[in-house]
Amino acid sequence: MSNQTIQDIVNNKFARAMLGVRYAERLSLAQHETLSKFDDYNLSRGVSPSKRQAYLYALIEFGNFVEKPFEELTLDDIQRYLADLLRRGSSRRRWLSALAIRELCRFLCRRDLYRGFAYHVLWWIY
Repeated sequence: MSNQTIQDIVNNKFARAMLGVRYAERLSLAQHETLSKFDDYNLSRGVSPSKRQAYLYALIEFGNFVEKPFEELTLDDIQRYLADLLRRGSSRRRWLSALAIRELCRFLCRRDLYRGFAYHVLWWIY
């Protein structure tokens, strides 16, 4: 289901306008798998489809920025990305991205999937 959801985003006209098909296709296999698990987790929690899609859009962009598995994120990676969004003058997108990254980090921590993760990152992100 989640792989299909990610593929739907890639094929979605809005996604093409926002990210471009190639942008979402640049995610690594590990990033795709993590996003699939994260989407399944949100689906099981009853998160609305629009919120799930917004999180996936934000995390696809973030994944392309960091270019490494989400399980290996550092606080520096997150700070660099959010600072980059702020430099581009996108406060709303920064807020949404921060929420999506925070939820992804919580998901990874709860599942013991995060390698070398400092739990205080969750409290730093909004």
